[in-house]
Amino acid sequence: GLWPRYLSYSTWADNTTVRRSTGFTPFQLMFGRDCLLPFDLEFNSFLGLDWTNVQNREDLLKMRLTQLEYFYEESQDARDKIFKSRLKGKFYHDAKKKKHPIKLQENDLVLVFEEIFETQTHGRKFVERYRGPYKIVKDLKNGAYYLAELDGSRLKGSYHGNRLRKFYCR
Repeated sequence: GLWPRYLSYSTWADNTTVRRSTGFTPFQLMFGRDCLLPFDLEFNSFLGLDWTNVQNREDLLKMRLTQLEYFYEESQDARDKIFKSRLKGKFYHDAKKKKHPIKLQENDLVLVFEEIFETQTHGRKFVERYRGPYKIVKDLKNGAYYLAELDGSRLKGSYHGNRLRKFYCR
């Protein structure tokens, strides 16, 4: 098809489109300034600084300082927006997470949900969803627990409460 003809236009459009997370375009973050468009030259925007009035070294340094100040402000603003965006993402992620309804304690017997069950798409009917029982050795106070076999040998790593179900003996 025709996509090679439009690839450069698409790339330019993507690189000059403001990203929600940063508040800036990739072009701005890469080059420290907005993309210079014919409009900017015609109407003397900030990007179209009048370089023709630079007569000496002092004028040149003033123009460069103006550019650097603008770039510094923009990069600080981008950093702040990225930080806020990450906090917002964390808030939404944490709000979406299911809290463990039953408070588990040390020495409780639990079953561990098999993660492979979530990714397996075929033949799940007879797959064991939980393994165990195991004994809770320590509550890490952040929703995770250390577990051990019933004979006392400790399992490697910690397990989040969302993967655990209380085991009841018959």
